[in-house]
Amino acid sequence: MGASIRDFYPRNIGEAEEIQERLRERIHIVPLKKVPAFVAAADAAYSDQSVFAAASLYSYPGLDLLADSHFGGRVSFPYRSGFLAFREGPALIGALGKLGLPDVILIDGQGIAHPRGAGIASHVGAILDVPTIGCAKTKLTGYFDEPRQERGSWAYL
Repeated sequence: MGASIRDFYPRNIGEAEEIQERLRERIHIVPLKKVPAFVAAADAAYSDQSVFAAASLYSYPGLDLLADSHFGGRVSFPYRSGFLAFREGPALIGALGKLGLPDVILIDGQGIAHPRGAGIASHVGAILDVPTIGCAKTKLTGYFDEPRQERGSWAYL
């Protein structure tokens, strides 16, 4: 791991940007070395000053549910577009840590499709040293042509 508490608790937006820049250097887009045996999925939500994360662990390729976990805590960083990792990341890591580390993690949020190339999925992956895939519901940055409707379709961002 090698991460310090400062990786998740910057004092201001400037420090948060610096952390994202440092973590971006740890992000490598490479093929997996082997077919994963275990895949986790995680998401977080918050209410007032509380954040809650849930994670599930599945076998792969069978996708049998093996375990669920959750983690809650106090929100320690304000909401600001592009900095979700500092708001939800600690809770996600807490929930994922209860499962043991899988071969791949899917996170509801941006990965490399982020202004600094280090969205919440990439951020958590760099901290945990586990391959991650960001599965965001909305586009944060960039332009693309809508992919075709067929399974497996994709588009450059």
